[in-house]
Amino acid sequence: MAASSTDHFLSTYARVIFSEWQALARWAMEYTAAPNTSLDESVAPFSLLSQTQIEDTLRGPLSAFFQQKLTAFAGLQRMQLEHNIQNEPFKWTKYNSRQSEFPAQWLDQVLPNHVQELQQQLNEMAQQHYQQWQAFHQEWTEAIIQELKALGHVLTDMEIQDVRDIEVPSRLINRFTELNLPLPKTKKLTATWHSYLTLRTSLVIHSELSRTQKSNTFTEVEKVMKNLKNIFASLEKAENQLYTGQNNEIQHLLGGLMTANNY
Repeated sequence: MAASSTDHFLSTYARVIFSEWQALARWAMEYTAAPNTSLDESVAPFSLLSQTQIEDTLRGPLSAFFQQKLTAFAGLQRMQLEHNIQNEPFKWTKYNSRQSEFPAQWLDQVLPNHVQELQQQLNEMAQQHYQQWQAFHQEWTEAIIQELKALGHVLTDMEIQDVRDIEVPSRLINRFTELNLPLPKTKKLTATWHSYLTLRTSLVIHSELSRTQKSNTFTEVEKVMKNLKNIFASLEKAENQLYTGQNNEIQHLLGGLMTANNY
């Protein structure tokens, strides 16, 4: 799937922030690495991130997590710059007449003393949020596996692992092309856990139907997926609730910062 101009802009913007926020870059590396791949802890993660990995990060099921954190970090950086502009009248004279996008009380009270503290708190919060999404992924993949078993589907160990493993969009979509299967209709293709796990589960069902010498057409796969409608509806609701809760935590930490920035 070719990257759009918007994808390219976002990935370029993300690359700048990944270079400054190494923890976020490491999570992107973990997320886009091939299954059972260990990362070299001695190498700065950003230096290993390829353009494709960054684009996969922003198109996959954790895209909301990464974009949320990129926005927050960028906001802190813009506030730091704004504070510098406001407090360097001789150096920034030509900018002084412009209207600041940040409330004056923010610049007076939060900066310059608290930027590093806020960044540290954001880093700790992002770590917690990343772990919550890891737990979310594990919980719902296991729920899908158990639901398939309850419906009478007998999955091999490889098929079960196929549900559990993370696979980046570029590889996942290629598998549909290789199998000559149309992509299931989802709201955001691979950019939410709901849509991403819909694709992965469809591939596992196709594998099981093929292995058991049953009709494995897209229509037959869709019939099985319809039996999973309730569990995927619950998954989507839980995903929205977790994202909203994390967003509220960041808003509480940074106040109106994220809404003040139009990213």
